[in-house]
Amino acid sequence: MSVSEWAADKGTYLASLEFHRALEGVAIGQLSEATGFSSMEGEQGIAVATSGTTVFKFASGSLAALSGKTLKFTTKLTGLRSFELEFTDWPESLEVTRVLR
Repeated sequence: MSVSEWAADKGTYLASLEFHRALEGVAIGQLSEATGFSSMEGEQGIAVATSGTTVFKFASGSLAALSGKTLKFTTKLTGLRSFELEFTDWPESLEVTRVLR
């Protein structure tokens, strides 16, 4: 769930709650800051590329090492209405991939 404000194709995220799943793990993050750029097809938005910081409020199982951590992230457009999320300072102690699709 996200709340953002936009001026043309540039947006600022005001609040966001994120749910992440991995094999035998779950994490809940709260956005602390982010900006984004939308990609348009005609008058319809089709994808958003963002960057910012998120704080993991809860994590368990294979993602437990994220609990209480603050990480930077970026998203890249990978196609029509799809993106790739990458955490740029992923903890080395995690044995799961740092790219979530």
